[in-house]
Amino acid sequence: MKKYSSLKKQLLVITGLWICSIPIYAQRSIKIGDKAPEISVKHWLKGEPIKNFENGKVYVVEFWATWCKPCIELMPHLGELARQYKDKVQVIGINILDRTPKDKIASFVREMGDKIDYTVGLDDGTMSENWFISSGSTGIPTSFIVDQQGKIAWYGNSGLDVMLAKVLNGETSYDLTEKTKPGRPGIMRYLMMPQSEEINLASEKLYEFIEKKDYDKALAYYDALCKDSAAVAAGVVDVYFEALINIDQKKSLSFYKNLIQNEDRWQYWVTWIVVNKEGLSKEFYLHAKKLLEPTLLDKSWLGQPLLREALPEVYFRLGEKDKAIDTIQDWIDKLKQLEGGEYMLKLAEGRLKRYKDSKMH
Repeated sequence: MKKYSSLKKQLLVITGLWICSIPIYAQRSIKIGDKAPEISVKHWLKGEPIKNFENGKVYVVEFWATWCKPCIELMPHLGELARQYKDKVQVIGINILDRTPKDKIASFVREMGDKIDYTVGLDDGTMSENWFISSGSTGIPTSFIVDQQGKIAWYGNSGLDVMLAKVLNGETSYDLTEKTKPGRPGIMRYLMMPQSEEINLASEKLYEFIEKKDYDKALAYYDALCKDSAAVAAGVVDVYFEALINIDQKKSLSFYKNLIQNEDRWQYWVTWIVVNKEGLSKEFYLHAKKLLEPTLLDKSWLGQPLLREALPEVYFRLGEKDKAIDTIQDWIDKLKQLEGGEYMLKLAEGRLKRYKDSKMH
């Protein structure tokens, strides 16, 4: 079985690929100033259930997971905000994208005690889709502020305190900050991989070129980044690859093989781009298969996110229909036993149907 250089690297890969179970692109369908989507919670773990947003009251909706260290570090501060604005603000923590069983999540919340001094619920798959994904959010923890009129006043993962104070003063943040561009895609990247503001801006710029199919401009922009800031360029390797693969398969294949040979941190993310792109030469999928198949030997949870989504798609693209069906069916069986796995289950069942409906023999 392939060995990884460190546990940290292993965890980065696994958490990243778990998020990759969501489509790489999530079309942004809600934006600042829109009416907040409904609250949809499968189980309330702490506090009184909240069914809807009351007019005249402000809400902070925080998305988190037990495996997310930054989420856990933020919890005491959210508790402080809940106490500070007790009569004006309702803080709601929504657990999403978490493979931990429900009873263990509930136990975690209890053990945190007063550090989680606010209402907590377990997502049924609806809020992760209608809030987190639909907003184009790229990582957790992510906070949403719902204003006194039930509109999304702000969302993000930094600046909550400042924006909350402004909203409480009647200053809607969509008057104070640049409006979110409708229809911009959100890229679901490694959640545990820190991204600087410079990297985020570079990524956005590259995606603007890609959306317009200005791939040459994207590559030129990346080349300039390599000269001006190697650190920033290293943080957008996946976006560069996405542009490259659209205009030069030979060069992108060489680039991909090099990532795998060097066990680069982007090898699995770039593999996901390969897996989900049609029309590539067979050699791309063979390299992806070689990278992914060792996870078949790993029956622990560490290997499953990678195995259950990417590998069956590789089999399918290589014409190995039966293997694709068996592998995705095994993942579906596991998801049916997983609390909070409804959204991933829907995606996996969609893949299974596509495999079965294909005319491939």
